[in-house]
Amino acid sequence: MKRRLILTNAITVFASLLLLLFLSCLIVSNINTKNAEDELNNYLNIATEIYGGDNAQSTATILHEANSDLRVTIIDINGNVEVDTSLESSESHLTRPEIVSLGTISYRYSETLGINMMYLASFDNGSYVRVSLPESSITTIVTNLILYGSIGLMIIMGISVVFIFALTKNMFMPLKKQIGKLAGIVGEETEYDGDDIEVLSGQIDEVNHLINHKIASLKDETEKVNFVLDSINQGFIVVDGHENVIMINSYAANIFKFEKEEILDKKYLYLIRDVEIQKQIQKAIENNALVSTDYKIDGRTYLFNFNSLKNNWSSYQNKNGVALLIIDVTDKRNVEVMKREFFANASHELKSPLTSIIGFQQMIKEGIITDEAEIKDATTRTIKEANRMNKIIVEMLELSKLESKEPKKTEPVEFKMIISNILESYQNEIADREIKVSMHLDNLAVNINVLDADHLVRNLIDNAIKYNNHGGKIDIDVSEKERRIIVQDNGIGIALENQSRIFERFYRVDSGKSKEAGGTGLGLAIVKHICMEYGFKIVVESELGVGSKFTIQF
Repeated sequence: MKRRLILTNAITVFASLLLLLFLSCLIVSNINTKNAEDELNNYLNIATEIYGGDNAQSTATILHEANSDLRVTIIDINGNVEVDTSLESSESHLTRPEIVSLGTISYRYSETLGINMMYLASFDNGSYVRVSLPESSITTIVTNLILYGSIGLMIIMGISVVFIFALTKNMFMPLKKQIGKLAGIVGEETEYDGDDIEVLSGQIDEVNHLINHKIASLKDETEKVNFVLDSINQGFIVVDGHENVIMINSYAANIFKFEKEEILDKKYLYLIRDVEIQKQIQKAIENNALVSTDYKIDGRTYLFNFNSLKNNWSSYQNKNGVALLIIDVTDKRNVEVMKREFFANASHELKSPLTSIIGFQQMIKEGIITDEAEIKDATTRTIKEANRMNKIIVEMLELSKLESKEPKKTEPVEFKMIISNILESYQNEIADREIKVSMHLDNLAVNINVLDADHLVRNLIDNAIKYNNHGGKIDIDVSEKERRIIVQDNGIGIALENQSRIFERFYRVDSGKSKEAGGTGLGLAIVKHICMEYGFKIVVESELGVGSKFTIQF
């Protein structure tokens, strides 16, 4: 009933006022147009009275000073403009509508002034006398009428709707209060509303249904909330204005090594012993603070989000409740540290060869080095450093590809062929260092990306050559039965305390010797990432001064 009444009233008022506004605008527009046309006729009559055939300029000036919006134009018999109080035009005006139809008002857009104008002209003393006024004054009046009329329409409509709403509300208020009291028995505080007796009767039935099912529903809802809270992989704690823990899930209870039943309805100080966390909770209770902070608990890093709660069930007097969301960010923070270290190391590694290249080239350019042999040596060193820098960048890109875990094409790869190709590419290095290579290569095939297979073995063989002694030996053993590859050398070896770090990026046991050998510190990191990606196992056995043995188990 109420909605129908309000809607009917609103439509009636709106239609009436809209029609009134439309008629008003139409009448005002016609009146203003008629007044403007009369004004234009008066100005033309004055202009023809003043104009005597030889006083065009003074005629135009007198009329323009009387009304700055008035445009006066004197046109000769050939259509040329003699005087114009606005912009001059070189076009012939004989074809203009007001000239063709003298005494008739013409409405059109003025290309000269860029606005809509009213034009009226007559022929007097051998010339055409034309006056014009802008239409904007008429449009402004109508626009203002529409604007203020629309505002008035909205105000009247609003008053009407509020009046009808208040009237109907008072009619059903007593009955709605009784329905609300019935709903309050089961804790339902909803404000009931109705349009007529049938709707209110239906609402009474609804309250009756709530009373019958509320107890069972509350129990189900409690179980659902507990299930959801215990299912999330984040800690959640709610502290009320009394500083009691009124809600906690299993994840949060496990972090602090308590059972939920031991904590509920007790002071949060009993649960949280960390002074800094206690301070943040107190700050959120008293000052509506919103804070996110990392804390370490039992070697793990957790992000604590403190959010003030202003609900009736969580607040007490002027103190708000606090919701704590606890997220384990240990792995994320470790990754951030690794990234910072990686970029710092990468910058350092690239800076060293770049500094050398710039230094050598500046000495050559500035004539510090003039001897041909010295220049040749500096150029050789420059190329060596550039190649080292290029190798670092290539291996950094390779490592980045491995970490991105982009899908790769895999196929059965024969490691016998891979190793043979790698050794062939290192023939010169092996011959220069007089290294003896012994091999036992079975036909071992592994499902792997071809480039990854090459990088996996190439880096191990490359290290076995670089960090070997002159005249040393390398043993390469590929076993199909045991599904493993062994690369062993009798070179400088790795001390026991360094073996746990050799797979870290840019880590070198002997930085000076590694750089001299052309090492980047990324080779074994690439090997480790490839093994992790495919689930291979890599084992290192080494002794300082004896040699190293790397085993890849597929």
